[in-house]
Amino acid sequence: MEGLDINLVPLLVSTAAFAVVFLLAYRRYIFSIFDPLNVFLVANVFASVLMVNIVEDPKWWYQFFLFQAAFYFGFTRNKVTPSEADDAEHGGKPWFRFSASQVTVLEMATGLLFFISVTANLYMGATAGFPIFSDVPTQAKISMFIGGLGFVKRINGGLGVFIPCAALVLYAFSRHKRWWLFVVLTEAVILSLGGSKSAILSFVFMIAYLAHHQAFRNDATTRKLQNLLKVIFAFAVLWALIILYIESGTVVGAVAGLLFRAVMFADVIIWYYNPVVMPHFAGLGILDYIFTDLNPILGMFRIVPYQDPLGYTMIELAIGSRVLPTLVGPNVPFYVRSQIYFGLVGGCFYSLLVGYAVSFVRKLFFCSRNVSIIRFACLLTGGVLVFALPIDSSYFVSLCFDTFMPVSIVLAISYLVVSATRSEVYKPAAGALRARS
Repeated sequence: MEGLDINLVPLLVSTAAFAVVFLLAYRRYIFSIFDPLNVFLVANVFASVLMVNIVEDPKWWYQFFLFQAAFYFGFTRNKVTPSEADDAEHGGKPWFRFSASQVTVLEMATGLLFFISVTANLYMGATAGFPIFSDVPTQAKISMFIGGLGFVKRINGGLGVFIPCAALVLYAFSRHKRWWLFVVLTEAVILSLGGSKSAILSFVFMIAYLAHHQAFRNDATTRKLQNLLKVIFAFAVLWALIILYIESGTVVGAVAGLLFRAVMFADVIIWYYNPVVMPHFAGLGILDYIFTDLNPILGMFRIVPYQDPLGYTMIELAIGSRVLPTLVGPNVPFYVRSQIYFGLVGGCFYSLLVGYAVSFVRKLFFCSRNVSIIRFACLLTGGVLVFALPIDSSYFVSLCFDTFMPVSIVLAISYLVVSATRSEVYKPAAGALRARS
């Protein structure tokens, strides 16, 4: 790792040790190898490795691991999947409730949002091209959205999660399975054209969530989803390698780049724990945290000027000069935000709340009973989005706004249209999933 004075043997030993520790700690809460929790754990394993191998002051080690412990304590307050006791407690309530109007509302809203997504991306492709076809897709995925095309990035970031989530739910429940599968695959292609190496991972996560929900076990549709999951995961890895090959020009460079990016999940450790960088953030508090996280939304409405992302500022301070506008810098996860904005005691409480929030959203998806199909689609979307919270809370806030603001508007319009026409009990098509007790 160029520029870092790290001995390879301690690096490998500490990686193995922390991998074992995190796996043993969280193994009860991992529902699948495709659980997004695994990506979060990988990031925190490498954060721990870089912390003990790069940061010299043990004081920051103790604080970092206290925040990790606090997150773990909050996360483990909620069960991930319902147990037999939960089934008895709910008194045999069905998992879902159906009505023709709700299914039609979700179909209409998803179709309209899909049309908006396709139209916006075709417009971008016609006016600026697709980032994946540039010489450096990693930079193009940022630079191409500068100068009037930022709305496309917001559409892909927000609707790019809800649309396939809703389409997968409709694939499981409605009669038009081929159409909704086409919608999912089209959205996967659209996000892939954006040049992101991890674009397909979100599809892996949403299918994994759906396939491991208790209501869908041993169902023919679920078995099809599980087969699709394996194909999409293989494609996700292949797609990342293809993008890295385009940038490096060699197969070896692509594989090495993929391994390097795995380690650099936690590159914030390198940039933040720098004697030049850390003093810059001293004195910030909870109000600064709130305004920083809301800045992407307030800036969009021109209420306040856009701020540079925290990661960008860290790199700028570390190298002592302005950097390329196409470089946004590292994500700033919960353990760094805890230190910057809340200090030791407040940071532990913040980390605990973040951990609790993540597992609570997962619990809502896996354990909620008697939910409508619309709410279920929103819970699936939330289960995918929520892991952005511990990785970078500012990004999470922006994602939630970009997702649920337009979704709420389109759902409301669809409801007004449908409610005036019909309202009857929905009868699932033959082969579709039915509510289970």
